[in-house]
Amino acid sequence: MASTVRWNANGETDVCSVYSLSDAYGRVGLSTSSLKGSLAGNAPKAMHCLDVNGTTDKDGWWDRLQALTPIDCAQPHEAEFVGTIQVGVGNAGPLPDDKVLHDWSSDACWAAVARFVGLTDAQLDSRPEMGITWDRFDKLQWESGERHQRCFALLSPGKKVRASIKGLGKGALPV
Repeated sequence: MASTVRWNANGETDVCSVYSLSDAYGRVGLSTSSLKGSLAGNAPKAMHCLDVNGTTDKDGWWDRLQALTPIDCAQPHEAEFVGTIQVGVGNAGPLPDDKVLHDWSSDACWAAVARFVGLTDAQLDSRPEMGITWDRFDKLQWESGERHQRCFALLSPGKKVRASIKGLGKGALPV
C-alpha cells in the first residue's frame, strides 16, 4: 500500500495483482472466476502436467518449444513441472550469455528432474525417452535480481503419458 505522504503528494498507489498463466512461459491467461484458494489442497490452478507445442530436430528430439500449456495429468501430456532451482546467485551485472545460463541451468535441472522421477542422474541419463527443459531469463528479469528457473521433465515427442511421472523410478511410462 502506498504511504499517506506518497498518496497525498502524487496520487500514487501500489497494486499487487495475481494472474492466471496460460502457459509455462508466463503468458497471462484470462480467468472468468476468482483465483482465491486455487493453489490450496489439490491446487487446481497449479502447474503440474503440460502439453508441449514445439518442433523436432533431425534426430527426432525437441528442437524449439513454443508453449508448455498446463493440462490435467490424466490427459495425454509430454511434460511435467518438477520444481524450481536458483542459478547465478550473487552474480550481478549484465545478463550472462546463453552458454553460461545453459551450463548453470542444465546440471541443476537435470538433478531436479532425476529426484522428481526417483532416479539418480546417471539413471535418468539411461532413459532416452526422458529429458529436461527450463524457462529462460530475459534481461529485465535478470536485472531485477530474478535467479529462479522452473524445471520440467520432458518426454520424447509423441511419447505421451496419462499420469504423473513423479516417483516413477525405473518403471514403465504410464501411457
